[in-house]
Amino acid sequence: MIRDNRAKGVAGETMAKDFFRAQGYRIEASNYRVRSGEVDFVASRNETLVFVEVKTRARKGEIAAVFSVDRKKRDHIRKVALCFIREHPSFHECDLRFDVVSVILEDNSVEHFENAFV
Repeated sequence: MIRDNRAKGVAGETMAKDFFRAQGYRIEASNYRVRSGEVDFVASRNETLVFVEVKTRARKGEIAAVFSVDRKKRDHIRKVALCFIREHPSFHECDLRFDVVSVILEDNSVEHFENAFV
């Protein structure tokens, strides 16, 4: 079991990206960071741009990932999305979506919450 929080987070993000790639998404950016915040990764598929927050847990039973993305974090991710769109004009016409991915390292499970917030 991975004990270091940073290593745990990297492992979870890698699993989440692999999951998205297997679903036909292209990873556009990883750990995209601006003054107002950071998003774990940005993916695209079929004219939809997805901003993804990954929550990694060591084992089942810990607080559910979707509940740990509070209002403040959602606000930061929205602001990051606006910055990303401004910097990448080719995505101006895309639909936007905000997803949360829960990764449980204990059993290598990935749970994807599409449109987790607006």
